[in-house]
Amino acid sequence: GFILKSNQDRILMWKTGISAIKDHFWLGIGYNNNSVVMPKYRKRIIESTGHRFHNKEAIGVHNIYLQTWVNYGFFGMLGYIGILGIFFLQTTRALLRTNTFTFENSILWAGISGVCGFIVAGLFENNFRDGEVQAMLLILMGLCFNQIQKLKGRIFKS
Repeated sequence: GFILKSNQDRILMWKTGISAIKDHFWLGIGYNNNSVVMPKYRKRIIESTGHRFHNKEAIGVHNIYLQTWVNYGFFGMLGYIGILGIFFLQTTRALLRTNTFTFENSILWAGISGVCGFIVAGLFENNFRDGEVQAMLLILMGLCFNQIQKLKGRIFKS
């Protein structure tokens, strides 16, 4: 897994993403425009390295953070990070109000663990763009937010 030759395709895909970000920093290239815009960045890589990519440009750069920035620019990336940041902020605040090993505490820790898994996996794939992955992530977040709402109701009614 740490041998450059075996991961060269992915690393060079990331390099094309970084080149595209430099040229389209603020607003990105737009959704579903990879096959239109990214060939010129791949062409540069092919010319400088001689590497032949094993997939089409439309597949993206196999990194959700780079891909989000490529497609939606700085502001889109800020929004994506904001979603995750708000989730962690709200969940952490709620965790501080729970007792250890209670049902609510366990649900919140499970949600944090699951979302952390998605964050790490996102370094190596466009996981948020897959419908089933996105659904699971949003279900996890919704489950935690539901527990937070129940905690708020219980705290304020006491």
